[in-house]
Amino acid sequence: MLLKIKEVAVRMRVEPRTIIRRIHEGNLPAIKFGRFWRIRADALNNYLEENETNNKPPLGGLPGRE
Repeated sequence: MLLKIKEVAVRMRVEPRTIIRRIHEGNLPAIKFGRFWRIRADALNNYLEENETNNKPPLGGLPGRE
């Protein structure tokens, strides 16, 4: 499935310009049809998985806390 820039922006909760910037930086694969960009849904999922952060504290808790 191909997604529009605006659809990707809504899913990621960012401005459409941010998505276009990621495309131009080469971080987010996209296809250009004329003047319109499209992002494959699986490419978006891969991008999100690769850039996912783990906000859990390391095993044993936070340093300095007992």
